[in-house]
Amino acid sequence: MFIHFIQYLNTSMLIFAHNSDYTLKRIYYLNSIKKGTISPFIYFIYVNTLILVRIHKHSSRQMHYLKQELLKLLVSDERIFDFFQEAGIWTWDLINPENQWMSQSFWETLGYQVNEIPNIFQGWQTLIHPEDIQLVEESLQAHLENSTHPFEAVIRYLHKNGSLVWIRCRGIAIRDETGRALRMLVSHVDITKEKEAELKARQESLLFQYITNSELLYIAKTDLEGKYTFVSEYYAKVLGRSVESLVGTFASEDVIQTDIPVGMEAYKACIQQPEVPFTVLLRKNSTLTS
Repeated sequence: MFIHFIQYLNTSMLIFAHNSDYTLKRIYYLNSIKKGTISPFIYFIYVNTLILVRIHKHSSRQMHYLKQELLKLLVSDERIFDFFQEAGIWTWDLINPENQWMSQSFWETLGYQVNEIPNIFQGWQTLIHPEDIQLVEESLQAHLENSTHPFEAVIRYLHKNGSLVWIRCRGIAIRDETGRALRMLVSHVDITKEKEAELKARQESLLFQYITNSELLYIAKTDLEGKYTFVSEYYAKVLGRSVESLVGTFASEDVIQTDIPVGMEAYKACIQQPEVPFTVLLRKNSTLTS
């Protein structure tokens, strides 16, 4: 059994208890508020799942409203449970904007301990990379104005140590019967490792393109038989042939006969020790024509 605790605004707590299969599709049963307890609970029972909403300091009317609000939300969107389980939940009361709450896991992602959490009410925008603020504001505004417009963006946040943290944000606005947005729930998932790997791959790709297009280097790749699988434009140009005519042919054909044994020794050495670079000087077979 897995337990998740998520605070709902400043006065409530969502407690998720679920099995490992995550087979969460729809609400199975809704019970009335349990009476006779100091802190009433509302029960939401899913298939293999129990959700308890603990209510503090709410009037009966407010508790009823919150119960109906959560019920409608969970019934209307099967993705909501997956949303709640994502790391770093932010809740924002749009009617009373000063009421905001961010889960501890989000602050830990940015390097803050509980006693170091900045005052987000003074401007959470200061935590976002300046170039991404407009993206956040425009996406949020579009979602609040039109529920069919998803609030989803990849945003760069500033870590406490000054580094960048890439966060995927997904948001859902809770609305009343007229469609007016009342509250905003936003999940934050740290995808820094993914983005860094993506950026590294892009940089390596650009570097490879630069090298292969350089007129200072001859670049060629062969398979284990010694046939070309790749040649750069400049490599082909120096040999006086086209790239297309070289790929699939034996590299030994472009070397004079007396240098082929030297090339074969280097080839064998590379097979035996692939992590070790080898340097050989080979002369072009000038008898070949394009």
